[in-house]
Amino acid sequence: LPGKILRDIRGRPLIGHIVKRINLAAPDRPLVVATSNDSSDDPIAAYCRRAGLDCFRGALDDVAARFLSCMEAYGWEMGARINGDRLFLDVQTLYAMLAIADTGDYDLVTNLPGQTFPPGLGVEIVRKSFYRSHLSSMTSAHREHVTSWFYENPLLGRRYVYLNTSPKSAGLHL
Repeated sequence: LPGKILRDIRGRPLIGHIVKRINLAAPDRPLVVATSNDSSDDPIAAYCRRAGLDCFRGALDDVAARFLSCMEAYGWEMGARINGDRLFLDVQTLYAMLAIADTGDYDLVTNLPGQTFPPGLGVEIVRKSFYRSHLSSMTSAHREHVTSWFYENPLLGRRYVYLNTSPKSAGLHL
C-alpha cells in the first residue's frame, strides 16, 4: 500500500499513531524516523518536520545500511527497529524489551522467533557493533529486510527472545 505511513486513521496519519505508542513505552528515549533519501519519501520527511520528529534519510535500496547509518549518526550503541506499519505496537512489550536491552547482555533482543506474538507486533533491538560486524555478509535480500540474516544464522551473537505468554493473543492475526 504505497504511502501507507501517511494514511489518515481517525484524524491522524499512521506514523502519528506509531510514534504515540513508542512515546508511551519510551518517553525519555530518542526517536528517529528513518526513511530513504528518494524523492518519493519527501512527504515523510515533510511530516516529520511539521511534527517535530527527527528524520534520518539514507539509501532507498539498502535498508540495512540505512539502519546502521542512523545508529551511527546519532551515536547510539543500540537501535530499535519498529516498522512503519506497526499500528498495534504493544506498549508493554516494547517497554519490557527495552529494559532487557538496557542490561547490555545481548546483541539482539527480539520477539519474532517462535511467532508467539501476532503478526504486526514485532520489535527488534540490535547492538550497533554486532550489526556492523555482520552487515557485509548480508545479501541484497537481507539488506532489504534489515534483520532477516540473523534469523538464518541463529548461532551468531548473544540473543534474547522475548516470548508472549498471554494465551489471549496466541494465534491472533492483526
